[in-house]
Amino acid sequence: MKLEDIDKNFKPAQVDALDLDWFDIRKAPFEIYGLIDTGERFVRLPQEVAKSVNSGVEHLSRNTAGGRVRFSTDSDVIALTAHMPTFTMMSHITVLGSTGFDAYL
Repeated sequence: MKLEDIDKNFKPAQVDALDLDWFDIRKAPFEIYGLIDTGERFVRLPQEVAKSVNSGVEHLSRNTAGGRVRFSTDSDVIALTAHMPTFTMMSHITVLGSTGFDAYL
């Protein structure tokens, strides 16, 4: 399910029409904080550590809330594309709150 299917206000801009340069956050000049890149996904803890604690910690280690990517730019436009390996609808939080991204200046 796509967010724009739930709320049309989140329909992405037509970025194909823009002259954009795309970058991989795993490479400089980006800095990633609070997350570990396993090669197939980002996690909070190394899986061997998470598994050694208990199943709850192992599960929560895959919930990447709190990760941060730092960079600087002089661009007037910032576009983001992301692959979400799992998606869960929860009764106590909106979809944007559980699978969204924030941008801060």
